[in-house]
Amino acid sequence: MNENQENQSWGGKREGAGRPLGSVKRPQIVDYITAEEVDKLTNKAYTMAEQGNETMLKFILEQVYGRAKQALEMSGEGGLPFQIIITRDEHQGS
Repeated sequence: MNENQENQSWGGKREGAGRPLGSVKRPQIVDYITAEEVDKLTNKAYTMAEQGNETMLKFILEQVYGRAKQALEMSGEGGLPFQIIITRDEHQGS
């Protein structure tokens, strides 16, 4: 162990560590446009969805109900379950 490793304090509260105050809130479009412009955009999006624009319809549904959960399926060769094999290299010691 070198001198740097011996002097390091692991874990616990440290001054200056962590997320900066106020960084939790991400900028949103409503921070930059007026309420009237929000209404115009909302009406336009709704009209486009009603006219069959599938991308806009999907966008509106995601805004109202949230995104659908994405299924993730993984399998090995031929659809079989993965096989994990762990071996120990005898030449590297214990």
